[in-house]
Amino acid sequence: MMNKNTALIFAVLSGISFGSVGVFVRIFTRAGFDNISILAARVLPAVLILLILFLVFDRSLLKIRIRDIWIFACAGILGTTGMNIFFNESVTRVPLSLTAVLLCLTPAVVMLFSAVIFKEKITLKKLGCMVMIIAGCLLVSGILENGRADIWSLPGVMSGIISAVFYAFYSVFSKLAVQRGYSGLTTAFYSILFVAIVTSLFADWNTVCEYVAILPAKNSAIILAHCICTSILPYELYTVVLRYADAGRASMLSTGGEPVAAMIFGFLFFGEMPTVLCMVGMAVTVTAMSMLCSSKKQLGSQGIQSGN
Repeated sequence: MMNKNTALIFAVLSGISFGSVGVFVRIFTRAGFDNISILAARVLPAVLILLILFLVFDRSLLKIRIRDIWIFACAGILGTTGMNIFFNESVTRVPLSLTAVLLCLTPAVVMLFSAVIFKEKITLKKLGCMVMIIAGCLLVSGILENGRADIWSLPGVMSGIISAVFYAFYSVFSKLAVQRGYSGLTTAFYSILFVAIVTSLFADWNTVCEYVAILPAKNSAIILAHCICTSILPYELYTVVLRYADAGRASMLSTGGEPVAAMIFGFLFFGEMPTVLCMVGMAVTVTAMSMLCSSKKQLGSQGIQSGN
């Protein structure tokens, strides 16, 4: 069985995987996709891939109780759909690293929701790590540097903030599903299924088909990579973590990994050069995530309430 520290690493990997979403969003936006079409082209293949895997290897993962359908619907429609639409909008208006920073508001919202709904303890360790992650992400974004005022866009910033709130909804409803005995694979699959149902109705499939027809092999591979890197891997990894760790900690680890990954991807694909402050921010963020992955014995448990 997976231990808790190993599971927490999965949360970081989830954030890194999702940090690649900005690369794909810019590619598809330049190809004429709207935000809903980008999301639909990503989740529909994910649903088909997961369905085939479940039918071949473990059909029990498809079993859910009718009375719990609302949980998956809320996780998918309120969480995943809302978060991705506004995140995609933000990515097209501000640098990848800044969009990822705005998602750093997610842990604060998740922590509050989790304290009320799941009675999770808010400790000084959690609060301190959250402050470190937000500070590190701000440094990574470059918004504190002179001459970087050009990266601000009110619609882009507001879209990023709204996406963080919707992301928090996904965390809360996914945790609720896990508490009711569903596996991470089942939770992620049905959440993505509801996203696919809603977005498929409004997507511009003509644009998607035209994009594939230009270079069938290459562009199909890009859509498939988008599907795996930003739909299957991050949500599966993140939901698995919720079985072993509280939602607040998992959210901080996942969110902390995103701006670091976004900074690296922004440099590799779009020439967005990291500065010294960006590197310092990366170090601060990684340190905070390492602290969250450490055991109580290593760090102690002094806080608003003892424990993690």
